[in-house]
Amino acid sequence: MRRPWVTKATPAVGLTTSAPTVLLQNAVTLTAMVSSSVGTPTGTVTFFDGSSATPLGAGSLMNGVATLTVSSLTVGSHSITAV
Repeated sequence: MRRPWVTKATPAVGLTTSAPTVLLQNAVTLTAMVSSSVGTPTGTVTFFDGSSATPLGAGSLMNGVATLTVSSLTVGSHSITAV
């Protein structure tokens, strides 16, 4: 029996914020744009503060875009990632 070859598509992810700097306890919207060469991605994007250490929350993909608004960031710089 021959097995079909399956090639996984590697998605591309872009991450933006609604403001480059945010005052303490002000809301900021995180936006992840996910694309793939084989179609529009679906599912959920989880946003993290730090290198996958502290989850901030998740947003559902709609037309390849997921957003999350947070107001819980502490003082200092943050490295936000989306998975």
